Amino acid sequence: MPVLEIQALQKEYPIFASLSDRLKTALSLGLSLPSRKHRAIQDLNLQLGEAQSGRIVGLVGPNGAGKSTLLRVLSGVTKPTSGTIEFQGTIRSILELGVGFSAELTARQNIEHNGVLWNLTRRQLIKRTDEILEFAGLRDYADQPLKTYSTGMQMRLAFSVATLEPSDLLLVDEALAVGDASFQQKCLNRFRQYRDSGSLILIVSHDMNLLKSVCDEMVLLDRGRIREHGSPVDVARTYMDLVGKSDEAISTTRSEDGTLETSLQVQNAQGLAVNRFHSGDQAIFRIRVLANRQLSDLTCGIHIETATGSLAFGTNSHLLNQKFAAGDEPVEIVYRLKMNLGPGKYTVGYSIHRGRSHASDCFFWSHVSSSFEIEAPSNAMFEGQSNLEPVIEILPVSD
Repeated sequence: MPVLEIQALQKEYPIFASLSDRLKTALSLGLSLPSRKHRAIQDLNLQLGEAQSGRIVGLVGPNGAGKSTLLRVLSGVTKPTSGTIEFQGTIRSILELGVGFSAELTARQNIEHNGVLWNLTRRQLIKRTDEILEFAGLRDYADQPLKTYSTGMQMRLAFSVATLEPSDLLLVDEALAVGDASFQQKCLNRFRQYRDSGSLILIVSHDMNLLKSVCDEMVLLDRGRIREHGSPVDVARTYMDLVGKSDEAISTTRSEDGTLETSLQVQNAQGLAVNRFHSGDQAIFRIRVLANRQLSDLTCGIHIETATGSLAFGTNSHLLNQKFAAGDEPVEIVYRLKMNLGPGKYTVGYSIHRGRSHASDCFFWSHVSSSFEIEAPSNAMFEGQSNLEPVIEILPVSD
């Protein structure tokens, strides 16, 4: 299998201060460029692939890290400002699914027309149309115009055409977001099949669980530079630490009657403000309370809800036999929770009241004060809303 070698790669984009600057550049045929530039890729050095076998490589990073720019440079859509790229073999890129499709044509007609863009002959396309439709799950809709398809159906068809034939280097930008879980597994199995036949596949995605399940290695980009290159588990953890840091200042909220000033901050076990955790991590919720008069026998409650509004967890200091008082000196209530939650997005809110429930004698209530995301643990994948930390044994049975 050919090896991809990138040396000292840089890609810059001009920053135009005004419309006149754009016109000046256009009229000069690009000879007059503004002095200010944005460097999307900076001095990037990378070697991917092995001569003996194929590889699936995940490319991750926060928004603006340069992932899509790198794929566009590798695919030839845009030229690098400087540096070299060496690769001897065929290259195919899936950067925007559905480009070239016509809404008025049927699926069969679109396969014939669009497949030519992927360097497939009409003879190949006619012979393998049924195979494409079967993979996309669209055999029953083959003769319907594309304008009657849902977006997901169109994307499945586009992916099936684009990946019909393997290539030495396949570049994929967020294309795995199409379709349901069943279709995603079909896509991953196709990638594994191409990898086993010697292809180098470079995938950009924000889905760490998906990448960890399919990639042989991962590369983390940050501000156009390689921050880490290694095993999927290690790179995913670094990525989570990078994007999970929260730079937002703690916002203080005042109760409607002005009695209380409160704030909530979500932290990891090291005391850093974050908005992402792995399932099983420890989280710290710090609630600060300041009152304009002395209040005694108070209860502080906390509740965590799923993205659909279902209660995932709730408790309060009354249930935990911890009452407190508040006055002109701030007091802090600290909850330490082991986040045995399933992967997904969650919100957290809190309340200050007396007694067991906030239904009566409530001084402050916030349904949503912050949000965070849970990723499945790197070494123990699971499904569902709760991580029950299973332990499995396989034992011989003796009669």
